Amino acid sequence: MTKSRLLVSALCIALAIVACVFTIRLCIHADASQPVIVSDTELPEERVAEFFDCIVIGDYTAAEEIIGVGASLGLDTQPHDSVGKLVFDALRQSFSYELVGECTVSGIDATQRVTITYLDIPAITAAQKEPTRLRLEQYVDEAKHSSEVFDENGDFRYDVAIRALYEVTEEILENAEDYYVTDEIEISLTYTGDRWYLQPGEELFRILSGNTCY
Repeated sequence: MTKSRLLVSALCIALAIVACVFTIRLCIHADASQPVIVSDTELPEERVAEFFDCIVIGDYTAAEEIIGVGASLGLDTQPHDSVGKLVFDALRQSFSYELVGECTVSGIDATQRVTITYLDIPAITAAQKEPTRLRLEQYVDEAKHSSEVFDENGDFRYDVAIRALYEVTEEILENAEDYYVTDEIEISLTYTGDRWYLQPGEELFRILSGNTCY
């Protein structure tokens, strides 16, 4: 097999990780037909901090309750493959945040700016490519017979390709902080019933997906 074919096979597997990291679904229901009296016993910025505290410690059920009935972040669903699990676990461990400035309140609506640090999964995927190609070439050189690394079609066996990608990903994630990024976004809230609820937008979901959901 040529080096170009080795590279194509490795890249196809690496890029597939992004697609299987996770799916985010959102369905929020609110009844705004009745007048709402906003209580001062709970500040919206406290609600934002509560949400991100839940994200940081991994209490995703509690976090979903803060964005309302029917909401799902997808963070409690593991990918099926071993490499995806490695990356997804690293993503969940990467989250940290800081509130920026004062919360702005207008009636039953509020906004709070937040900086969020998280693992940039596309950067991990890019970093996997060349080391995975080299690792597969190493397997070929070490193999006593081509059937140890290639299938009947001359492609890398799935278990061989995944083993190479897993080993490379483990090594990359030993320095996962090198792939952290920090974004500042605005969080919107609405007062419904007797609580403040986050109204998450695309930017929040993009961050929570590690830049894999746009």
